[in-house]
Amino acid sequence: AAMAGLLRRIRGMASRLRPMASRSIVTEPVPTKADSSAPATFSLEEWRTSIQGYSDKYFIVNGYIMGGSVALFPKFIACWSPKKVDEITPASLSFLSLISGELEHLIIGTGRKHYQLPKDTVEWLSENGITHEVCESGTGCATFNYMRDSNRAVVALLLSRVE
Repeated sequence: AAMAGLLRRIRGMASRLRPMASRSIVTEPVPTKADSSAPATFSLEEWRTSIQGYSDKYFIVNGYIMGGSVALFPKFIACWSPKKVDEITPASLSFLSLISGELEHLIIGTGRKHYQLPKDTVEWLSENGITHEVCESGTGCATFNYMRDSNRAVVALLLSRVE
């Protein structure tokens, strides 16, 4: 139930984030017995966000190479604007207030090293009842995949590892 509510709210905030996945994703045409030109598709309901790798400059999410910072939800991926820890502000997190009641856990990856969030950001998260952890982005990738596999309503906001 929490996951379904989270998905509904995520769909409503598309104007604030640039989604990488739409309702239906079409890949290159794949030959089939019925029609050799039919594209392979899958619905968003079947989509499960999975971080498959990362480097200093990008993340590999569901086969997409995403440069820069990313916002990852169990069934949705998007680019995220902050490039440095001091750019993680209440304004850059404001979209989370739309889902704070259904969000179980927020992971914030601070790049190559673990950095503390600005004080006003930590206060905003607390005021909005958002349970969070701050870690380096590589650890955030592993934690997100683990919690998502456990069907938890988790969101990861990860900065690229470029200093």
